[in-house]
This record gives sequence, structure tokens and C-alpha cells, in this order.
Amino acid sequence: MTPEERLTPRQRALYEAISDVSEERWCAGWLMGIEYQLWAELHDAGSRQGTDERDDAQLETVRTLSDAVGGWIIWADDQTHPDLPTNEWGPRFVPLPEWLAMVAAERHGSAHEAGIPL
Repeated sequence: MTPEERLTPRQRALYEAISDVSEERWCAGWLMGIEYQLWAELHDAGSRQGTDERDDAQLETVRTLSDAVGGWIIWADDQTHPDLPTNEWGPRFVPLPEWLAMVAAERHGSAHEAGIPL
């Protein structure tokens, strides 16, 4: 079973919605780090990159689907999980509490690397 096949229909819809934004903006099926970028755009006022009505509608779809499934989608591969076999690379559902911890760790790492106090 592929990682995509392990997703529920709603989780798969969220994966596809995030992938659609990635494709629309950057011509990439899943731009590295897009899960963090879109989360920031949805939850941090100054992080917004898209500016047109189509982008607004796509982001609202992503938000609605995320709320419906109670979590987020990440892309797992050798960059994020070095020991993961290649046949396991792909989208993974992360429940909201776990995702929020991942976001906090990402922000802490970014802030620490940039010398920005938390």
C-alpha cells in the first residue's frame, strides 16, 4: 500500500489541496517545506504569499479540510526521515497536537539559527 492509499478520503483531499497550491504557485507537486509555509499563511498574519481571489479560495479549502480531519499533511522522505525506505516516501497525516509540536520545533529551530529570541 502506498502512502497515498493510507490516507482517508478527507486526508487525501487535504493532501491534494496542499499539492494544488504548490503546483499553482511553484510548478511543484509538493514544494519542500510547503506544509510549514501554508500553515504559517493560514495562522500568521504576515506570512501570506498569494494575493489573488483564487489563492484565497484555495487556502480556505485547505483550512476547511484541515479542520475537518483534525490535522495536517506532511511529506515524508529521506530529508525528513533519513531511515525511511523509498517506497514509504510520500504524504503522511499528522494529528493536530503532533503537528503543532512540529511547528513549534520548526519555529524554534528557525529562530535559533537566525539568532532570534523566542
